[in-house]
Amino acid sequence: MKKKVLISFFSIILFLSALNIGIAAKDTYANSEDLFTADTTADFEAEKLKDIDNEHLTKEETKEVKETFNEYGLEPLDLKKEDLPANTEVLNFDSVEEFKKFMDETQEPIKVDVDEDETPTGTTAFVNFLTSNNKASAATKTYKSTANAGFSTINLYAKVDRNKSGKVTSTHVYTTHTGVTLGIAWNQSYAYAKLNSTKKGGKAYGGGTCSRVIFLQGIGTITSRNVSLSVKF
Repeated sequence: MKKKVLISFFSIILFLSALNIGIAAKDTYANSEDLFTADTTADFEAEKLKDIDNEHLTKEETKEVKETFNEYGLEPLDLKKEDLPANTEVLNFDSVEEFKKFMDETQEPIKVDVDEDETPTGTTAFVNFLTSNNKASAATKTYKSTANAGFSTINLYAKVDRNKSGKVTSTHVYTTHTGVTLGIAWNQSYAYAKLNSTKKGGKAYGGGTCSRVIFLQGIGTITSRNVSLSVKF
C-alpha cells in the first residue's frame, strides 16, 4: 500500500513539474518584447525570411541602405553564403529613419540581475527536488537568470554544491541559448561565481554577445548586443 502511495505521489510531482515547465515556456515565448526590441520606439515588422523582398529597390535606395549600414559598422548579409532557412524570423525596417532610431536606442548593454528569491520555478525547482536529499547533509541547488531574445532565451545557470554546514564547496556556472534560435546567435564571453565572506552564498555572473539578423528595406545585416546576467545564491 505504501509503495502505491509513493508511486502516486511521485507521479503527481512529475505531472505538476511538467505542467509548470509548459506554462513557463508558454509565458516566455508569448512575450514579443525581447532584448532587441523591448526598449525601442522604432517601427518594424517581424517577418519570415522567405517573405522579404528587395526587388523594388533602385540603385540609389540600395546605396543608401549600404551607407546606413556602414554608419553603424555593419555589413550587408550575403544570404547565399549564410544559407539561412526560409522560415527564419527576422526584423524588417521599411525606412532608414526607423532603422537608425532602432540602432540608436539599442546600443546600451542589457543587464539582468536576479535575487535568489526570484529564481524561476519549473525545471530548476524539479532539479532541486531530485538533487536535494532533505537531510542535514550536502546538497546541490541550481539557480537561473534569463534574458528573452525573441522566441529564444539566453540562460545563466549556477549549480552550487554545499556541505553539511551550508558552506559552498563548488560551483559550476555556464550559459545556454535555448528555444527557437534561427537567425539569432549567442557567444558567451564569461561565466563565473564569487562567494561572499561567509562562504555560504554569493553571486554568479555570465555574459556575452547576442546577434540577430535584421533587414532594412529588404537588405539584410547582423546586429549585436552585449548581454550580462547575474543571480544570487
